[in-house]
Amino acid sequence: MIIAVIIVGLIIFLPKTEISKEKQTIKIGVLAPLTGNSASMGEGVKNGVLLAKEQMDIADKKYNYEIILEDDKAEPQTVAIALQKLINIDKVDALISMGGVSGNVVAPITQENKIVHVGNTNSIGVAKGEFNFIHWTQPKEYSEAWIKKAKKEELTRVAVLAYNNPAALDIINALKEDIKNQGIEIVSENIFNVDEKDFRTMIMKAKKASPDVYIIGAFSPTLELLAKQLKELGVDKPLTGFQAFEFTKQVDLFEGQWYSATPNPSEEFTMAYNEKYKKTPIFTAPPAYDAFNLIVTAFEKSGKNSKTKPISKEVVNAFLGIKNFPGMLGTLNVDEQGIIHSPAIIKKVENGKFLQIND
Repeated sequence: MIIAVIIVGLIIFLPKTEISKEKQTIKIGVLAPLTGNSASMGEGVKNGVLLAKEQMDIADKKYNYEIILEDDKAEPQTVAIALQKLINIDKVDALISMGGVSGNVVAPITQENKIVHVGNTNSIGVAKGEFNFIHWTQPKEYSEAWIKKAKKEELTRVAVLAYNNPAALDIINALKEDIKNQGIEIVSENIFNVDEKDFRTMIMKAKKASPDVYIIGAFSPTLELLAKQLKELGVDKPLTGFQAFEFTKQVDLFEGQWYSATPNPSEEFTMAYNEKYKKTPIFTAPPAYDAFNLIVTAFEKSGKNSKTKPISKEVVNAFLGIKNFPGMLGTLNVDEQGIIHSPAIIKKVENGKFLQIND
């Protein structure tokens, strides 16, 4: 009863085709922050999976596909409650999660319950176990693109201000490894908790190390607090990061700054998304769209007939066999670790927009 009050599941049915009563239904649970500070990112996930389902030709599929959305608020406790509902009440056959916080809660449980799970995150730990996969630009790819740009800008002394978050730390650790022998040095590293609000001591410590660039790894509203406090304390060096500025609700704070990011979605995806939702897709939408289609592809490949669902192990084997998949973030390949790779690009905030730059 308590679970029912706290978490309300939203069952979304395909709007343009009828569900066939002669086919088994594959239930796909989707965990995303639909409320709270990360709600805009969760909206991208929700819109991405719903667009993918709407575009799917159900008549061409062995199975019906049903999406069950749950709000996890990107909070571990809420993630755990929502996950238990999806598994024990909704009896989902597969799961999609967003972010390192959610993914790291979900992965051990989906592994234990033998449920195929795709985490839209760069946190490598989420891919641990045969039933877990991740689809996002990976830490090393972010790092290598960032280093190339930093060297061109002759930025050699780096200060880090970042969340104590698996995804953020994985990128920072990749950067530490990749800058060896590159003439780049992390001169100050400050890792803080999500609920931190006063960064002045950290900033002053970083400032004394004389960095010529600051890496920020945080979500809104922390992202904005950091930017404002840096400015208040007279920091006039470039701010950069890994996807970071696309989390902001005050784009003007980061005008002119560059960062390493996931690739832009295909023009086809952008047009379809804009037509349906009357807005430009946020960066969480394309990987969620891909995750849904990858799950459907794996179930279709492994299923023998429409009246019998494949077992999870068969779906995993089909998943691992996916190569040259036409994803919205480019051609996708699943490696033996369950990681679905896509490259990183460099973007810059120009006139309030996040634009790819080619230098």
